[in-house]
Amino acid sequence: MTVSTDSDTVRMLAVVGLELYNSHLIGNAPPSHTRRWKRMEAVQPGDLVIELSTSAWWRKSDQPHPGPYEYLKVENAIGFLEKVAEELYPHQEGDEPWDEIAEGRPEPKETVYYIRRLNGEGTFRWTNARFATILPVEGWKGFLE
Repeated sequence: MTVSTDSDTVRMLAVVGLELYNSHLIGNAPPSHTRRWKRMEAVQPGDLVIELSTSAWWRKSDQPHPGPYEYLKVENAIGFLEKVAEELYPHQEGDEPWDEIAEGRPEPKETVYYIRRLNGEGTFRWTNARFATILPVEGWKGFLE
């Protein structure tokens, strides 16, 4: 079975996933509810995920965010998590090489998330982001791939 991955379908799935996640943000929840929330918070490679940090921007319209943040669009906010990695911060041209002895610590790293976009446009690399798994995890495997 295949699912259309046009922009409207991607947007609908992203918004439904975000609303499902938001509906689990309650206190004093029953154990089954808490288990679902914990699973949504524990993203794993292969999961269908939604990017949470920028949802206020991408859910407003189908247009990219104005200004320097054109990547904040729904097509980049939902996909299958390929991997999570700790990588060195990118260096700017002219930066001095990191000196662990002088700095007294190893070179800092950042958490990087790689998601395979649903629209077939390859992998998107996220930094400084937060994700949630869209449930049911088992129900999506093979369905949208």
